[in-house]
Amino acid sequence: MAENPTVRFISRSRPSSQTGRAEWKVVAVAEVAKAMAVTQRKSGASMQGDTTYRAYRSYRTYVLELEVMKLLECGGRAGRNSTGEYFMARDDGVGFLPKHGNYQALLAFRKSEVVYDLTRVFCARFLRRGDRTVDQMVQAARSGKQNIVEGSKASKTSKEMEIKLMNVARASLEELLVDYGDYLRTQRATVWDKDSREARYVRRLGMNPELKFEDIRELTETRAGPVVANMALCFVHQANYLLDRLIWRLEVDFVKEGGLRERMTKARIDYRRAEKK
Repeated sequence: MAENPTVRFISRSRPSSQTGRAEWKVVAVAEVAKAMAVTQRKSGASMQGDTTYRAYRSYRTYVLELEVMKLLECGGRAGRNSTGEYFMARDDGVGFLPKHGNYQALLAFRKSEVVYDLTRVFCARFLRRGDRTVDQMVQAARSGKQNIVEGSKASKTSKEMEIKLMNVARASLEELLVDYGDYLRTQRATVWDKDSREARYVRRLGMNPELKFEDIRELTETRAGPVVANMALCFVHQANYLLDRLIWRLEVDFVKEGGLRERMTKARIDYRRAEKK
């Protein structure tokens, strides 16, 4: 009679150390889940059975616990960020990957998010349904926002990709700027002078780093088309300025710190030197 993997692993004496117990749980739960899956496959039962699913979830939980404990033992940090995602970071100086991915803290992203929400409302209110300009403007606004996100996340392994994607975001917002200008021109409406009372008011709103679209929703849903278009121009100009500064900062950082290949080489050389000591 074949040995029951559940009995074999559960009956094994538990290690005394905390990390050892975690490893034992990972192996035990993994083997149990595997055995259940094999049994269900042979019997023709669904692989998504409740028992197997619970075992798999337990396995994933223990894997995470194990990684966290190992990290804490070597001097790292672990926890949850503002979105509820787990993060783990080493504090022992080992490694070559830079900090990355906090796009929500970028003023350029926050401003582009306001521009995107405003553009959707503008197109719904003032452009005809089926007009290709609607899709083009919404996609340009979305590209300006999403490429900042993608570039920020890509920065961990490629500074070149980060700079390229930030520049794509900048180009998309420039396209959107021209679209709003075309609307004002074809409507024979006036583009606000940058020193006009209206433009200064909107710029002051945009200078708030915590500005959300909800703060200007009433204006965008009650004012005439030329007014909303001029508001959008002000916010797009601010987003473009912030992106220009961000791209410049990335360029300076690359010149000073180099890219991933240089970090990898330096980390490997430093490690080998430390081993020889």
